[in-house]
Amino acid sequence: MLKIMNVDDLKTCLDQDSILLIDVREADEHQTESIEKAVLIPLSEFSVEKVPITDKPIVIHCRSGGRSEHVCQILLKQDPSLDVSNLKGGILAWREAGYPIIKHS
Repeated sequence: MLKIMNVDDLKTCLDQDSILLIDVREADEHQTESIEKAVLIPLSEFSVEKVPITDKPIVIHCRSGGRSEHVCQILLKQDPSLDVSNLKGGILAWREAGYPIIKHS
């Protein structure tokens, strides 16, 4: 079953450095703005092998939650024992909640 994480819980986890956050948006989207500590693995280039090895839970995000849900399903199909969550609402919900965004020039 796919887990969902809300932005408030993500903020807490990032502050505690207790999760691995993966951004599956494309590089041009990530270069415009990103969430600090997010590792970019664009959906167009995504493979399970590119996910860093970690013992931390993994949270996947995109713009609004659709692409990241797809990636979560891929990961869970490959390894059902993974602790993977989809960020509800993606970076749009993160920004709307007023959490910090890194703006790139």
